[in-house]
Amino acid sequence: MTQQEAKLPEEKLPEGKPPKTRKQKIKKIALIVLLVLVYLICTLLLIGVALFHRYYSLLDYQSVDTSIPKLTEEEISSVLSELYGDEPLQPEESEMEEDSRQALDTSMEQALVSTPAEESEEPEDLPSEEPSQAPSKAPEQEPGEEEPELSHVLVIGMDVSGINTRARSDTMIVVTINETTGKIVLTSLLRDLYVSIPAYPNNRLNAAFALGNVALLEKTIYANFGIAIDRYIAIDFNAFTEIIDILGGIELTLTEEDLPHVFPGEAKEPGVHTLSGELALRYARWRRGASDFERTERQRTVMTTVINRMLGMSFSELLAVMETILPQVRTDLTEGDCLSILFSVGSLRHYAMQTQRIPFPGTWEYATVDRKSVLTLDLEENRRQFFESVK
Repeated sequence: MTQQEAKLPEEKLPEGKPPKTRKQKIKKIALIVLLVLVYLICTLLLIGVALFHRYYSLLDYQSVDTSIPKLTEEEISSVLSELYGDEPLQPEESEMEEDSRQALDTSMEQALVSTPAEESEEPEDLPSEEPSQAPSKAPEQEPGEEEPELSHVLVIGMDVSGINTRARSDTMIVVTINETTGKIVLTSLLRDLYVSIPAYPNNRLNAAFALGNVALLEKTIYANFGIAIDRYIAIDFNAFTEIIDILGGIELTLTEEDLPHVFPGEAKEPGVHTLSGELALRYARWRRGASDFERTERQRTVMTTVINRMLGMSFSELLAVMETILPQVRTDLTEGDCLSILFSVGSLRHYAMQTQRIPFPGTWEYATVDRKSVLTLDLEENRRQFFESVK
């Protein structure tokens, strides 16, 4: 080698990157897939939240105003006249004796459940219905017995179109969910129950809704039966019929007595019939010649049938139902409440469901007050049986 050749710098070959192993390629692909999945999940969550918020906004959210409205005697008389003016009066000779009436009112007041201090404030110049003795809200638990986790939702069916119109609470059903035992109990409260209404004279139960809306009705239910309502849902009968029509009708077993009221002028045989919303409403509401006990039993039958159908619906079917009925529903269910219910649907499907009514058998009798037929009842016994039944 010459001296000149020795001085030439050595040429360095570019260092090549070692080839990727199969394991590294798999890791890179997995990372890309993971990022795509995270992106898709976030997108779906955002869409879900937006969709949920949209449907929730269709509801008429109204929290319960705990104050009791102050009405004059003339206003009370006008409301009650509008409420019961179309009902036939009983003969005057069947009127409850005044002494018996006073004794009944006194015994009812003594049996009332005291309301919490923060909820028992009454307007000035209104008569107080505060009881002299207040039993406990619910029967005491046996030693070592687990306290049931109960939620009470009041479902109010109104007999007019328009959820913000003063109306009669034609249907009142307390839906009690026992998360401890996995049970749902639907309890009808008969509208003709003669009860004590806080800050007002004793009257039928559905008068409380007409006089003071949801707030007074909830206080009346608590004062008489010790049931503390957590949330309410008020729905008019237009929504009721539309729900059933969206479901494609519901199958109900009709008796010979039902047929003339559901299918007037038509020749039908007793048995199972598929009823549209309008026909189901006729079935649930007819009362002529029958007691309110039978009517509320039919209402519970319709309600449980609809609930069971909805629990088995597909997601798209549920969306169609919500699109139609939510604008006709007034409630104080929050978005959090509705989201919790949505996530609980899967478990609620497996809950046992039973129905009943207040008054319980053997705890009531007919009476006539102010020439109106009412149901008087043993408050203490009805409270006891209610809380025993929802355990």
